[in-house]
Amino acid sequence: MDAAGGVDPAMIECGGQELERRNADLNRAYKALSTKVVRGEVLAHLRTSERSWMKFRDDECDLIGAAYGDGSLTKILFQQCLIDATKTRTKTLENYLQQPDFSQP
Repeated sequence: MDAAGGVDPAMIECGGQELERRNADLNRAYKALSTKVVRGEVLAHLRTSERSWMKFRDDECDLIGAAYGDGSLTKILFQQCLIDATKTRTKTLENYLQQPDFSQP
């Protein structure tokens, strides 16, 4: 632990690597779903939904910064918020991939 904030910088680095992996998983799920979608209006709604989700995720995780201030622990909590939100969104998109309605003309 470092004296500055009690959080090992390696923890922050590890969280960053985990977030990169989770973002890669999310991008794969989104690309797979957008490839499966054949109706233009469904694809448009998917894009709108993804943009709205990103805004929600950012606002939700920014709440942590506002609540906990500007310390190294806040960075860990912020990263974990992003990781958790990204895992949840990925699972949602993967569930959509299993729905036949997303590929119906």
